[in-house]
Amino acid sequence: MKICVASQNPVKIAAAREAFEKVFPESVCDVVALAAPSGVPDQPLGDNETLLGAQNRADYAQGEAQDCDFWVSLEGGIDVVGEQYFTFAWFVIQAADGRISRTRSMTLPLPGKVMQLVREGIELGYAFDQLYELKNSKHSDGAFGIITEGLHTRKSVYFDSLCCALMPFKNTVFQENI
Repeated sequence: MKICVASQNPVKIAAAREAFEKVFPESVCDVVALAAPSGVPDQPLGDNETLLGAQNRADYAQGEAQDCDFWVSLEGGIDVVGEQYFTFAWFVIQAADGRISRTRSMTLPLPGKVMQLVREGIELGYAFDQLYELKNSKHSDGAFGIITEGLHTRKSVYFDSLCCALMPFKNTVFQENI
């Protein structure tokens, strides 16, 4: 099974590989990484913009790596409910047979100091790096790992969400609707 991940971020690649291996243990997974443009700002705001970024990345990857069985994209974003800001991600998985699955991750409340930097134009990962004196946190535990003190990490949230996004391709109950 050949899988194209529409990113070169090692956390996204590892989460995708582990999710496919967990959901399809009988398959040998060949994972390739492809830098794919999102077509949205570096820091997507809101549900629609974040989902659009994920969809654009998946479409680009499918156009560029046509010999794959699946194309996977992950796009992190920020949303606001009332006065509270949250981070989350959208996942799009497209299959060679034309099926598409979309899933949204759990959300994580963001501290005001981080959002102040984001409102000044700094991408979320860099805002955390600046405030907590880290380097390239979005390629490691990310906001989830920092705020939950390792209880959840960017990779663990992505892995769980991707496993859910793969269910329409694995669970026969979805095939009744095709």
